Amino acid sequence: MSAKYELIHTEEGAFPVTLMTQILGIERTGYYAWKNRQDTEPDPESRRGRRQIVADRVYALWLASNKVYGIRRIHKDLAAEGITVSLGLVAAIMRELGIAGVQPRATKRTTIPAADAQDRADLVRREFNPPVPTTHLVSDITYLKTGEGWLFLATVIDLTT
Repeated sequence: MSAKYELIHTEEGAFPVTLMTQILGIERTGYYAWKNRQDTEPDPESRRGRRQIVADRVYALWLASNKVYGIRRIHKDLAAEGITVSLGLVAAIMRELGIAGVQPRATKRTTIPAADAQDRADLVRREFNPPVPTTHLVSDITYLKTGEGWLFLATVIDLTT
């Protein structure tokens, strides 16, 4: 909701407030109440004031992390600063601010060619349907990321079956 109010605030001189609130589907009085709250310092004793202070800290921590930190990291940093809030409140504030953390992707280099890869002979000779079982066996290995770490899956396949 605050994003709509900020949009109106930036365009207030160019367009009538009444028109912008109608287009965005919000109450004009709600915008003016928001605007008045922006001009005054939040009262840390009030619920709204405390939430505003927490929201300001959340946004500052997110910017300080190069826009990478997510809900849990920001929650941990707030706790380290002595600000006690729930994980749900941090999530709600980040959602309202339109910010999110960046999840690192699990990467594993799986193909490392051997130095003598070009010199190896093709032992199967492109015969993928041999008549006799167990004469042509092929294998492969792959890496699987699990909650406990990386696992390796090795397979052996009989080309006849």
